[in-house]
Amino acid sequence: GRFHDALHAGENALRLAHRRMHERFTMPDDVQNYISDVTAHIDMMIACGRINSAETTAKALIDLPRSSPPLSSEGKAEPNTADTFIIGRRLLAKTLIRSEQWDKLLGECTSPRGDLRASKDWLERAQALYWQAIANLNLGNAPQAGEVTRKMESLFRKFLGSGSGVSTEQQITGILKNLRSYSDFFEGDRATRPK
Repeated sequence: GRFHDALHAGENALRLAHRRMHERFTMPDDVQNYISDVTAHIDMMIACGRINSAETTAKALIDLPRSSPPLSSEGKAEPNTADTFIIGRRLLAKTLIRSEQWDKLLGECTSPRGDLRASKDWLERAQALYWQAIANLNLGNAPQAGEVTRKMESLFRKFLGSGSGVSTEQQITGILKNLRSYSDFFEGDRATRPK
């Protein structure tokens, strides 16, 4: 379709939402609408080939102030998966994966200044290890990817031992299953892979 027209409309929607958030008290639904608009805008930028702009926009979302995590039923802090930081990280990784910038993805995960580096949060650590393994597999570094996968499994065992929240457990389980499927795909017979 008319991607460039949609891109300009998305830019205008983001400007308007940003202005509204500065003019009045920001409610949670305003933040969710803004995140939704940014997500759609980044998808449109990727479709138009504006990868650098998509990266910049995702990093700007990461830099927004973080909200405090809600408490689970056990009184432990659960990560807010709709937080701008988490969504921004996911969008940055998606941009780098869809543009096949494996070196850059690996650098963002391992560099001390990388936006995808692991922090103390369980979910962020799991995501960073997942992206690291994907980058290594696509770069042909199977031994490093195997090492990262083992770290991920170790992280999952530690997480289960800590007694943290159920929703985080489900998300980490999903990430680990995806990583195993991705690894199996790369370890399979090269001749049977789609081109």
